[in-house]
Amino acid sequence: MVRGCEEEPVTVVLVRDPKGVWRDEVLLATGEVSAEFAVSGYCRRWSIEAAFHDSKPFVGLHDPQVQCGTSVERAQPDVVVRAERQRAVVCGGG
Repeated sequence: MVRGCEEEPVTVVLVRDPKGVWRDEVLLATGEVSAEFAVSGYCRRWSIEAAFHDSKPFVGLHDPQVQCGTSVERAQPDVVVRAERQRAVVCGGG
């Protein structure tokens, strides 16, 4: 356990594959949490991160051309819906 900004505890988890097939990963979680909780959170979040990563080149999420807050509010949900549709087609689900 280490301490972050303003004495906020940070849990550091090193994930290693004893067979060496997968690369080592270091996971950080704010608060005093178990290694199991940090790893399960990483697994839950991975599909979301992969969807964002894969959608950026296809739908322009990496380079939005909006100038005001209401434009962002309109554009982002549309981009996410399009990205999910594209992912479904590529993955054979739609």
